[in-house]
Amino acid sequence: MRRKHRYKQTHKQIHKQTHTKENLPKKHLPFYRRKNLKQKFKCAAAATALTIGAAGTVAAQENRPFQPQTVEAPASSALVLHHNRASLTDLEDGFARLHAQNSAVNDDNSLSTIFNKRMREADSAWLSHRWFGMIDRHNREMRRSSENLDIVANWLRSFDDLKDKPRMQQLREVDRRVDNFLTYASDREVYGKADYWATPLDSLKNKRGDCEDFAIMKYFALRWIGVPEDDMRLVTVTMRADKKAGHATLVVKSDGINYVLDNRSPPGIVRPDSAHTWEYRTVSAMNANGVWRRR
Repeated sequence: MRRKHRYKQTHKQIHKQTHTKENLPKKHLPFYRRKNLKQKFKCAAAATALTIGAAGTVAAQENRPFQPQTVEAPASSALVLHHNRASLTDLEDGFARLHAQNSAVNDDNSLSTIFNKRMREADSAWLSHRWFGMIDRHNREMRRSSENLDIVANWLRSFDDLKDKPRMQQLREVDRRVDNFLTYASDREVYGKADYWATPLDSLKNKRGDCEDFAIMKYFALRWIGVPEDDMRLVTVTMRADKKAGHATLVVKSDGINYVLDNRSPPGIVRPDSAHTWEYRTVSAMNANGVWRRR
């Protein structure tokens, strides 16, 4: 009994010596780091509050409105990557390319809200490199050979009968024709890649594609028959039921309402985006003039 009691005392002494604050195991260190960070944050917040309060008091004594000062970062420290925004090739005039231009349209004339989410213009390259990369590949394909140009131009001319039709008839007919032409298949099955945004030429040759390939073909067809760029957005979304599942679709504005041309809907069925809000959550939107992201 005495030996056992002695062992317990010795063990407690060893435990106290080895488990001091300096010699704690690594699994306990985050607690102290978080505690220190909380203390530093509280001190910084208190110092900021005192500074703003003092500035407001001085402003009140001088009878002038208080305006907090903002420090502008130097231009050299900006990390925003501006993408070269090439627009689509004008097939009717041969190989001419439209001039690139930034989107500067008022919210009243553009799709500022999609799937009940406010959108703001963004310049982040990670949002747009696949979209603008597809446009650049399309432009190169049209310049590479007259055969490529003929394939895409002949397909676009098949929509000429819709040029003078009402907007809603154009949307339904383009959605129906593209959905009936393409067969859904993953990028891995068609191109051997995890994610590949196909040009219209790729889709016309393979006659298969995934969600963004459907949306891209509809975008080109609508643009050909005269729908303005600023009335269209190729939109990437996540599923509300499964946030890891991604999807892409085309949203077109008509009479102040956003309509969704979705390959998951029956061909020719075009519904307002409010009918899809329960299943889609907007991530980003894009057209040939720019890229937008959810606020």
